Amino acid sequence: MPRTTRVRYRKWLANLALLAGTLLLTVIALELLLRQWPEVLGYQFATRVLTKYSTAPNGIFYYDPSLKMQFMKPNFSTEQYWNGYRWHHETDDSGFRNPHVRTRADILLLGDSLIYGHGVNIEDTVGVLLERRTSYSVVSLGMMGNCAFQEAYLTAEYVPKFRPRYVFYFFFDNDIVDLHQFLTDQEIKDFIERDFGDITYKERTDPRKVIRSTSWPEYFRPRLYLSRAYDQLLLALKLKKPTTPIKLPKDRAHDIHDDNSLAWQYTKHAIVFMDRVAKASQAKFVIVPLVLHEKPYFEILQNFAGQHQITFLEQARIYDWDSTHFLPRDGHFNATGAGAMAELLADFLREQE
Repeated sequence: MPRTTRVRYRKWLANLALLAGTLLLTVIALELLLRQWPEVLGYQFATRVLTKYSTAPNGIFYYDPSLKMQFMKPNFSTEQYWNGYRWHHETDDSGFRNPHVRTRADILLLGDSLIYGHGVNIEDTVGVLLERRTSYSVVSLGMMGNCAFQEAYLTAEYVPKFRPRYVFYFFFDNDIVDLHQFLTDQEIKDFIERDFGDITYKERTDPRKVIRSTSWPEYFRPRLYLSRAYDQLLLALKLKKPTTPIKLPKDRAHDIHDDNSLAWQYTKHAIVFMDRVAKASQAKFVIVPLVLHEKPYFEILQNFAGQHQITFLEQARIYDWDSTHFLPRDGHFNATGAGAMAELLADFLREQE
């Protein structure tokens, strides 16, 4: 090979190496930038990369194959993120967000993310604030995404264990549509047709047997933030299909505004079941309507509670509350909202004394 050709070839390789090195350094710099400041691409991107709402090894959930339900990992601590809000997540030995481990409690709270305390630290959750305002001990069983499907099980499992004086069931207006995420139409019908005495649940799986641990391949193969940014770009350009939300058939059986629909029949059946379980343990069962968007749900629950002599907290008209009660951009309770809800419950308890 002539000398001039060799020189030209070496320069070409040097330029190629320089380009490759520059690109590699750029990728590393961008990756480090996104890891340090993920919100530079907006809250949606930051939520995708930082949230622990998953069953991944670093997520807060695990799936129980026996009950076909998702639970929070017991004795698990991490920093949580969603939509610009950061908070400390820590669970007790049963996998619930409570500051104390108890074997008995005066009050049990059943609910979804508003009762769990999405977006706030534990000192600003309804359960903790209620305990501060009263002389009652409180255990919260709140968890993101819960509806009558999970709450009927939690009632059957934990009311006999804690033997509370009061069980507060918080109904949020997405509880109806959420049922269809967990159950088929046939499973919903099977539950509705079961006599209350025949409603039983399988034994809960030992969490240690099903909680995923980080494997060596996963440990050395972290998901790059840049790849997630690329996915988000494809979604923005409509070059990638987003996750398809559940679509219900347009008929009466699936009309979430019809209180005779499948989901409403299931929820009503579950409410009566929970009320009976509570009464069997000498506890008062109370429906608390956390209705923000579907105001007719308030009257549906109120009328149903009256028909079955179930206590209904009529003062809980949170759709009348203003924005100062909720996290901006998010809609969950802030400290003010959780405090106001705790005060409503405290007022109710004072009336019972």
